[in-house]
Amino acid sequence: MIPEAKNTAVAQALQKAFGVTELEDILTLTAGLTSALIYRIVIRGCPYLLRIITRTDAMNDPTRQFACMKSAADAGLAPRVWYTSIEDRISITDFVEVRSFSAEEAVVRLASTLQALHALPPFPRLMGYLDTVNEFIRRF
Repeated sequence: MIPEAKNTAVAQALQKAFGVTELEDILTLTAGLTSALIYRIVIRGCPYLLRIITRTDAMNDPTRQFACMKSAADAGLAPRVWYTSIEDRISITDFVEVRSFSAEEAVVRLASTLQALHALPPFPRLMGYLDTVNEFIRRF
């Protein structure tokens, strides 16, 4: 399931994050708009998210992605980050189970979440606005 070329890097990530080299369970997740490989893994009975970035273009820069992830996690806006490796393009975070909210609860949560998000320092820029639009159009 995990690409053979990434097996050693994933084992190292598991060792550094949790002191193990083997997974108890793994499930490929395919929802969402990403070129990364996304897995729900289980370690010591707890679910985590393993993400392997597969593309090497400017839109998939792990340095920027991991910095944004860490900043959002530190502010309580994103799952806890257990491990990142820019070189191996791997991250492990807490797994967030899908949970629905009523419209009323969603509005209340959205307001406080946006307030906390806007209080963060600016995320590192990815690309200029026009370059970003051109990249989206090219991909489309």
